[in-house]
Amino acid sequence: MKKIILGILAVGIIAVSVYWFVLRPQASLVDSQETSPTQAPLIDFSPLNSTEVEALGHLVPGQYSDLHFRTNGVIETIFVKEGQEVQQGDILAKLRGEEQLKLAISQAHLDVMNAERVIADLETNAPLQAAQAFYDMSLIEKEIENVEKNRIKMDYPRGTQDEIDEAYDRYQDAVENFDTVSDYYNASDDVYKMAQTERNSSLTAYNWLIGKYSNLDKREQESNLILLERKLDDLKRQYEIYSQGPDPVEVELANARLQLAIDQRTVAEANYEDLTLYASFDGTVVQLNFEVGKSIAATQPLLLLADLTHWNVETEDLTELSVTRIKEGAAAQVSIDALPNTPFDGKVIEIKEIGETKRGDITYTVVIALQQNDPRLRWNMTTPITIATLDN
Repeated sequence: MKKIILGILAVGIIAVSVYWFVLRPQASLVDSQETSPTQAPLIDFSPLNSTEVEALGHLVPGQYSDLHFRTNGVIETIFVKEGQEVQQGDILAKLRGEEQLKLAISQAHLDVMNAERVIADLETNAPLQAAQAFYDMSLIEKEIENVEKNRIKMDYPRGTQDEIDEAYDRYQDAVENFDTVSDYYNASDDVYKMAQTERNSSLTAYNWLIGKYSNLDKREQESNLILLERKLDDLKRQYEIYSQGPDPVEVELANARLQLAIDQRTVAEANYEDLTLYASFDGTVVQLNFEVGKSIAATQPLLLLADLTHWNVETEDLTELSVTRIKEGAAAQVSIDALPNTPFDGKVIEIKEIGETKRGDITYTVVIALQQNDPRLRWNMTTPITIATLDN
């Protein structure tokens, strides 16, 4: 019996020791980690069976945008100042370089006009070109006929028998005349020289007539004939084309040049428009970032424009457990910390599709449009929100 009692006491002592030295320190460490403010997860205090969800948001204008030029440049003029109200389409600022781009537009417009005139001339000149081609065809055909005849003659002596006999008689007369003159005149006398020249030239003429054409002469005529035939074929092609209207190839080329000129004019006009910054909506110039004379890049915003007549509230506090309980169009009550006695009605207009991880929870951005305006409202004011759920 005494042994049993001693065993029980030993077990109790071991159990107390395990608790104090092992279990109790670990439990304290867990409690410390769970209650640490830096590690606490985002807690959604809206009960799952509640007809409302609560969140904290901030005010933003109903529409706002950083406006910037579409090209780099130097600011020439700024037409607005901070706090000024503008309407959509109002000119806000301009860059330098307007005169050069106006000249480019004028040149591009002139190029378009010239290209259009070329197309019109193709239509007008087609009948004239057809008539000219037909006339040139008749001339080439006659020339081909003459060349063919000349080529045939080259297969025979250069002169006919009558031409050869006549040339021979002239040569004999020149010889006799030269023999007579040489009896009375010296070689230095003009009469002697003239008689000698006539004899020589008549001999040359006679020898040319009794001679035959060379192969080089024949090939020259044959080549000439080929060229003339090719010219005739080209004229026939032109006549066939122009008798039906302008050459389709020329029309296609002219249209391509016209389109290029139009595209260049469009680019020039767009470049000119890029010098001007317009208001994209009705609003107030909230902030100006540059001054006249400063260089600005296309990606740098010149000013911040906002519509301060309509306000939204953006909240990022709704977890995945709460966001599924509301829908777009749901009613909301909005309080403004800076205006504690002025509640505002609101309506959910957007629920972002993608959530973000924040403090261990997935949260979604929800946008609520205020149904009233108040001149005291300011950008980024803190706004507690109550949103009606689907159970409401």
